[in-house]
Amino acid sequence: CESRVLPAGRGRTLGQDRRGGNQLGWREMADDVEEEEKREALLTDIFAILDQKRRGYISRVELAHILDAMQADSSVKFTVPESLIPTENMKDSRVTISDFRKFLAGLSATDLEDVKWFAESVVKVETELREVWRRAVQRWRERVQCLYNRNLHRYLLTTQPERVS
Repeated sequence: CESRVLPAGRGRTLGQDRRGGNQLGWREMADDVEEEEKREALLTDIFAILDQKRRGYISRVELAHILDAMQADSSVKFTVPESLIPTENMKDSRVTISDFRKFLAGLSATDLEDVKWFAESVVKVETELREVWRRAVQRWRERVQCLYNRNLHRYLLTTQPERVS
């Protein structure tokens, strides 16, 4: 890669930082831009995955727990931002996309890919559990209705401890 003088006599070569040092070639600059675009796309994707209701914010506690749970994997190399480390008295708050970007600013594209995979997995499991729970509740309601229809609920309630009935 050859360096070229920037137009308008700015006195620095292409790829040179504002201080006049650390020359970068075209390829390195393109790689940096590509990396940043990839990071931005991943951040947007992760936020959209976690914001299933499309409210424009996610739960700070949920984000903290996801990042904390990822730390159990020894291959995860990033640290959870201090403000997202779960504590007993941690209060929940809304995290907007701009806050989200700030919290995860230190993560590489590779780290963000791991976060995206983990978030997708968590959302999938939550969705499956919610569906299993919904079906179980529906079956329970049907059985209770059957008891009511046969007037067995009066007998069953009298045999239960007072707190239950």
